[in-house]
Amino acid sequence: MKKGHIISVVAVLLIAIGVYYFQNFEAETPPLWQKNYDFKVYSDPIVVGEKSYFVGGDKGVNKHFIFETDSNGEITAQTPELPATPFQPELIGKHLIVADAGRMTRAFAVPGLSIIWEQGSEQFFKIKPVKLDENRVLVTGNHKTLFCINASTGDPEWDCALETPIVSCGADKYIICLHQDPASSEEDTYCATAINPETGAIAWRITELENTPPLFAENICVLSSKGNHTIILEQRSGNIMLKNPDNRFKPIKILETYLLTLSKDKTNLMISSLESGNSWDINLQTPFQEAIKIKDTIFIADKKTLFASNIANGHKKWRMNLQDIYTLSHLRGGLFVTYKEYFTSRTTYGKFINPESSEVLWTAFGEQLFMRPSPMKNGDYLASYNGKVRLMPLVGPKTISSVNSDSVTVNDPFEKLDLNRRKNSQNEPLYSSEEDVISNDLK
Repeated sequence: MKKGHIISVVAVLLIAIGVYYFQNFEAETPPLWQKNYDFKVYSDPIVVGEKSYFVGGDKGVNKHFIFETDSNGEITAQTPELPATPFQPELIGKHLIVADAGRMTRAFAVPGLSIIWEQGSEQFFKIKPVKLDENRVLVTGNHKTLFCINASTGDPEWDCALETPIVSCGADKYIICLHQDPASSEEDTYCATAINPETGAIAWRITELENTPPLFAENICVLSSKGNHTIILEQRSGNIMLKNPDNRFKPIKILETYLLTLSKDKTNLMISSLESGNSWDINLQTPFQEAIKIKDTIFIADKKTLFASNIANGHKKWRMNLQDIYTLSHLRGGLFVTYKEYFTSRTTYGKFINPESSEVLWTAFGEQLFMRPSPMKNGDYLASYNGKVRLMPLVGPKTISSVNSDSVTVNDPFEKLDLNRRKNSQNEPLYSSEEDVISNDLK
């Protein structure tokens, strides 16, 4: 090949590459303001009015604080140094409740972050505090004892002692604690104990379970029995309403009245209506990451792709290839997704997406992972792990496009289930007690 031809070929290739990158180049949306703090951000910011609250500090030297910032990103208050790594704070009423790895639970006033109370526990926390309602929080005094604490005063209202360490806890109409089955010699066999949220009395217990956190919807609770069978129970009585004979799927989430179950390899997701009993499934190319619901649409993210489908029947609406997805969350009725173009990329992308059309409404670039954004009056508060905080502009969908749906096969692994009535009363609870349990001191 002559030298002139070689130069021509190289020129054509360079032009093609340039056109490709020009067509695929995506500019970053300019923020309204941006701050670079000299510490890392360790928790999702909590917005209250025009104030934001988050855990920041330096894990390397074990220094942690809770910071309060205003609508311009200026730090307006901070707590004294927290000597141990905190869990994600929980806003309960007008108090920010924070538990840490040093066996302490503290309440800070919002705004201002003045300390209201603190309580010590007997042992290190294995589970984070659980919000019971707008004035009460659940914490473990030791690994086997659950305390209900008044969020305003820090005073215990009741406690419930179990025989074995609590591994997970959820609260709805009843409190469900999962712990190792005291009657079993097998370490991987668990039981669920239901606790009356007003008195702390044990209401019922069911045994022979897998270590799967409880899920709640209306008056039911969803657990996984030994052998990986999904079971649905009535919260008040513990009576089993349904046991799924199919043991290939594990319950992972409830989106309003839809139960999501996932295969062991995390690549087959089943979406089942708890009202009609109808279900459909989706095969994923890479492991499941997250799913959220907006109106009649479910948005499913595996490691590489974001899917939008009708939640009732699985009809596809759109899909978006994003290569290396990390998080998916709600934001102002839309979607916020974080991803990288490839695993070793130095750039992390955060996108706010119109859920109807998949249109990208704004894009943020970062050197490290983004936290969950929070809406404020004038924009969206977005923080990243490396301490960069910005306020993204308020934007709305430019176009709302209708998308044709594809047909899918609908399966019926569950019989029709009425959430307001118990259909099967033959399975009586294995444990029932209205007596108070033995009390232990919190400290």
